[in-house]
Amino acid sequence: IITGVDYDSRKIDVAANISLPGRFFNFIQHDVLKYNLPESDVFIISDMLHYISEEEQITLIEKCMGKLNPDGMIIIRDANKDLQKRHFFTRLSEIISTRINFNRSDSKTMHFVSKDMILQLAWKNKFEVKIHDMSAVTSNLIFVLSKK
Repeated sequence: IITGVDYDSRKIDVAANISLPGRFFNFIQHDVLKYNLPESDVFIISDMLHYISEEEQITLIEKCMGKLNPDGMIIIRDANKDLQKRHFFTRLSEIISTRINFNRSDSKTMHFVSKDMILQLAWKNKFEVKIHDMSAVTSNLIFVLSKK
């Protein structure tokens, strides 16, 4: 069972067209910070943390950590603001995508994550982290968190 939660109802409308044999998809338009997350094997937080404050980022990640089944993982994909040269292009693309209304945000400010924040949060909650850097142009990283 795959459940997708997104703030933007247009993204939910697009996702509702997904169909794969033997898979059940459930797409919900909701503020993920207020959504009652179910216990899960995997949480994927993709390209959305920078739309919420650092305090809310920590709250969301810890909320996922608390609902994670044994041997589960949390996959986070977002821009690392510490990769300054590459971050310029990521930030520019996000500014453009929100201005043309491709991505929706109520916040005027973006709060990009730092690798150190993710690592500290993982350490504090006894999670291991693997980092995948698959771009030479953008500052997007993939963090895979799993319980020790």
